[in-house]
Amino acid sequence: MIATKTSVFTGIDVNGDGVLEPEEIQRYGFYAKNLDADVLRLFTLTQGNISFGKTANGKNGQNIFGQWATVADTGNANTEFAVPHTLNFETRSIIPGNYFVTNINVGGVVYNSGTAFTSSNIYLKCTVAHATINLFITR
Repeated sequence: MIATKTSVFTGIDVNGDGVLEPEEIQRYGFYAKNLDADVLRLFTLTQGNISFGKTANGKNGQNIFGQWATVADTGNANTEFAVPHTLNFETRSIIPGNYFVTNINVGGVVYNSGTAFTSSNIYLKCTVAHATINLFITR
């Protein structure tokens, strides 16, 4: 079930007396209407409209900056492997700071290899050999 939101902001009771005086409505009504629009946008955002970064078909996400990646084979256990990415913001390359493993086909742990991430790769290790992982790379 998706909730609905309605509002009837007309002004702000600045002095807290429970009465909206005409000068308060005139002076602060604009801000109240903008606040109402902002609250409505936040409400809508939380009603199932959050999406993560670039999808496999290259479509940009709406709310969370990042990029999906799949590693078909992580190689030998506890051995560094590189995961390429193309994160950028306004033609500027981004060096990622985080990643979320969203799926792994075996019982292993993916962790930082110790090599610094770059504007084209992140470097990871996995505690088991030959895992297949899906991850989301972000700032």
